[in-house]
Amino acid sequence: MTADTGLDFPAVYVDTSVLVAALAPDEEHHKVARVWLQDHREGLVTSVLAEVELMRALARRRASERMLAVARAMLAGCELVDVTEEIRAAASDLQPSSLRTLDALHVATAVIAGLRVFATLDVRQRVGADEAGLASAGL
Repeated sequence: MTADTGLDFPAVYVDTSVLVAALAPDEEHHKVARVWLQDHREGLVTSVLAEVELMRALARRRASERMLAVARAMLAGCELVDVTEEIRAAASDLQPSSLRTLDALHVATAVIAGLRVFATLDVRQRVGADEAGLASAGL
């Protein structure tokens, strides 16, 4: 399984932490995430998990309908990858063992999709992505 974005440049896996930060002004990395996403509007890949994670995070913030629409449009611009048996198995084997379950599923999704670059604002997840051989997107 590889991500097929049809682009001439490599796709980048974007974790939910980046999407939430870009949409939530109260997030510490809001401006950095917004600028990064504006510069990377094409070739973004994420897990279907991001759909639920993003909408739940915005619901906790009591986001407006307008903001929810922006979030849906943002997700529509990403290639969404289903959580397959292969991804679940890969996530189970990732290191470090302290990597949280959903973070492991995101990292495994990027690995199984054949991506090389991983965008996250989560320090623990970044460690897992590094251990899996994924380059940082520089956030």
